[in-house]
Amino acid sequence: MIYSITASADTTLYEKIQEGPFSSSMNTGIDEILEINKNVSGSLGVGPFNSRFIVKFDIPATMHSGSLGGAFKNPDGTKFSPPTTFLKIYSANQDSSLALNDTLVTKAVSQSWDMGIGRIGHKPQTSTGASWGYPLEYGGTKWVNNIGIEQLGCSTHSIAGEPVVNTIITSASKANLDIRQDVSYWTTKMTMSSGVNGLNNIDNHGFLLKREDSKEVDTKKYGSFKYYSTETHTIYQPRLEFCWDDSKFNTGSLGELSTEDPSSIFLYLKNNRADYKIGEKAKFRIVGREKYPTKTYGNTSAELSVKYIPSGSAFYSVKDLRTGETVIPYDDVFTKMSCDSKGNYFEMLTSNLSPERYYQIEVKLKASGSTTDIIGYYPIKDIFKVTR
Repeated sequence: MIYSITASADTTLYEKIQEGPFSSSMNTGIDEILEINKNVSGSLGVGPFNSRFIVKFDIPATMHSGSLGGAFKNPDGTKFSPPTTFLKIYSANQDSSLALNDTLVTKAVSQSWDMGIGRIGHKPQTSTGASWGYPLEYGGTKWVNNIGIEQLGCSTHSIAGEPVVNTIITSASKANLDIRQDVSYWTTKMTMSSGVNGLNNIDNHGFLLKREDSKEVDTKKYGSFKYYSTETHTIYQPRLEFCWDDSKFNTGSLGELSTEDPSSIFLYLKNNRADYKIGEKAKFRIVGREKYPTKTYGNTSAELSVKYIPSGSAFYSVKDLRTGETVIPYDDVFTKMSCDSKGNYFEMLTSNLSPERYYQIEVKLKASGSTTDIIGYYPIKDIFKVTR
């Protein structure tokens, strides 16, 4: 299961982007683009002057129970262990001069901040809301980390033993600069939006994304990373994905579907409703059979015979039909298909998807018992729509 929520607030923090003594107090909370960049020199004076961005999510109370063990809950109330959590940020138009090798660092913000209503082009500039110098407004409390030290450009938690969480950008990854970063370490510790404490009690003030320290202080140019903000008029708002294994496997009296010949496998969506309401937990039943079944004497058509795909061999993904964007990616743990006496299936929370859009399911099959041997990918012909 993958359950995702969109960001409740985000903004870029600019160290200096225009002339004047108060440029580090400029808020850009309602800009549609989040930016990680560095100005080295020019009309602003001798730099470097960096930009970073922060993003926050209001995690629903249904996602946790507040027990010391960190038990989380499905939106339907059933419990599961602390999930693996990914921060997903979608890439916008990128600077062609981006360095071939770069590192983006993710940290947990340690101070409450306000998104604000400023834009980068506002004149006079908006200084109410988070900026490089202040988390709330110009002239108020400055950014100060959890051990009391002033930390301009956003204060972050400093926890003994915390992992280094980096997104490595290479020449191979420049074609797709979307960020999907594991932030489970922090989400299992955060105080959730309802005020119920998670493990070790750090407040949920979101995440900071920036270049690594060494590249912020040198005088080299590395180009600009641009990502869609929560103010975007596209489907690419920042998301936080909670992922866990919800698969169950009980084949009943079904026979096993042979996967020896990939071209002979036929998969289809049974009893597809065509449209689903946003917010419901929907069950999608994937039926597998041989494309050309062996003819036998009997009173039941072989083409109606349902067979099960072996455990750990079938995985699903979901694509936006119009853009081709994968909105729920394959994962060998979190999108593993289940089975019962009626065949294979998976359950999905439609709140993951944008309403009034069409989607298509694709199934990945692996050889039974193999973790690497992919048999093939099977787009399901039937599509479905999520409606308000």
